[in-house]
Amino acid sequence: METRQSFDKKAYMEEAKANRQKCYDMAEEMALTVGRVPAMLRSYLDKLAELPLYTANNVLIIMKQNPNATYLGEYKYWKGKSVQLKHDEYECPIYILERGNEYRKKDGSTGVYFNAKKVYDITQTTANFNYKKTYPSTQELITILANKSPVPFKNVEANELPDGMFVYYDSIQNVIKKKSNLGMSDTVFQLVGMEVAHSIIAQGNYNYNHEEAHMTAYCASYVVCKQFSVNTDNYEFDFKIANENGKSYGIKKELNAIKSTASKVFELIDNNLDKPSRNYER
Repeated sequence: METRQSFDKKAYMEEAKANRQKCYDMAEEMALTVGRVPAMLRSYLDKLAELPLYTANNVLIIMKQNPNATYLGEYKYWKGKSVQLKHDEYECPIYILERGNEYRKKDGSTGVYFNAKKVYDITQTTANFNYKKTYPSTQELITILANKSPVPFKNVEANELPDGMFVYYDSIQNVIKKKSNLGMSDTVFQLVGMEVAHSIIAQGNYNYNHEEAHMTAYCASYVVCKQFSVNTDNYEFDFKIANENGKSYGIKKELNAIKSTASKVFELIDNNLDKPSRNYER
């Protein structure tokens, strides 16, 4: 006869497996939607800017369950803050995937286990945190990027830039060319951030092509603008992320590239501010 303890363990393992698969399914569904619907790509980038500590995959999973989530923590995290979950919310967790132990595959390569983890948004709790976010000026942002960019900036005349460009990463010379006397507007920060993103993408990438990398740099620039409260009204999302045979692999690869590039641009700025620009504690 099966004991209660063994039954509980079996049920727990089955539930864990089901929740993990649920996360995989949600990530697959949302990735295809984000890749196919431009408005959803913009929403995804907004959420990525709000949740910088989470992987691209987990942002997809969170969006599927609660697109309004902004500040997440485990039950023990909220308890440590002397915060309670609201009535009945304990049974309504948001699942994310957490990296587990590594294992050796049959072919000798290394694989990684992932576990479904329960977290709760701040709106599911009694928390009444009132974080005041402060941001540096656009002038300060541009100055930091220009000074801390992986490659140098070079002021040039308009005829030294490609048609219609005011800031341009030249991969041959490995410099960012900027039209002289361009000013310090939000639009300039957008352009500077985009070309710094290009310079990051190009590092060690012998197949780098400015046109092919445009989507990644454009989206990364948008995310960084959102993180520092820079106006993004003139960004247009009228494109889709290509996928092969209806699968999400190519889309997720692009979303991961955007996440990685945006994080590096953000860190260039944030690591060189006198004070942190915002509180990212989970």
